[in-house]
Amino acid sequence: MFALGIGPGDEVIVSPMTFAATANCVLYGGATPVFADVEPDTLLIDPDTVRARITPRTKAIIGVDYAGQPCAWDALREIAGRYRLALVADSCHALGAGYRGMKVGSLADLTVFSFHPVKHITTGEGG
Repeated sequence: MFALGIGPGDEVIVSPMTFAATANCVLYGGATPVFADVEPDTLLIDPDTVRARITPRTKAIIGVDYAGQPCAWDALREIAGRYRLALVADSCHALGAGYRGMKVGSLADLTVFSFHPVKHITTGEGG
């Protein structure tokens, strides 16, 4: 969030289906996380709910690629472009996954990965 210039008074739309760090990165910068619902069949952030949560204070969307499944990045990219929002991918649960012929890590403006011990590729105590 610091790299995107997001701070106090700003809002960032996030998925509730994630580890606390996804929302905490927003809080650490002084901004407010706004939770958008997930699709019941995939547990991935619902683009329609994202669209409904956008306000003039919204600065970014964080999609979470959950359980190896990438989000609906085409829809999220369209929303981000329409409202001039940064698009961030939390791909910690999807290292190596692909979406429409593209690998996660190349689908958003910024992508984060994790090598924590509970992930499928670890570095011991790496985070």
